[in-house]
Amino acid sequence: MHVVAAKPLFLSKDLVSSEAIANEREILKSQAESTGKSQMAIEKIVEGRLRKYFEEVALMEQKFIVNDAINIKTLVDNLSKEVGSPVKVSNFLRVEVGEGIERLEASDEPLAQTA
Repeated sequence: MHVVAAKPLFLSKDLVSSEAIANEREILKSQAESTGKSQMAIEKIVEGRLRKYFEEVALMEQKFIVNDAINIKTLVDNLSKEVGSPVKVSNFLRVEVGEGIERLEASDEPLAQTA
């Protein structure tokens, strides 16, 4: 339910690719530089916004949609304590209705043969 609603892109912030981080850092830096603040303030702004970015795209960093006072990592830790054994999220898959249709429409092959 949470994955569908929050649309995470990565499992944890450790798994966010260095390219994605560098790209996001450049975007945030250019936005911060347009404010005209000092370089030290710009770095702090970028780091704060980068933490916010991780909270949006990394599943384990996201706020739980049912109770936004905790994040998913805390929820999993609490569940581990409750059941008395380690609980680990190793992967997730999110499928959206209509996803991939564009590629099928672009091909000239018929999707199904009718008899």
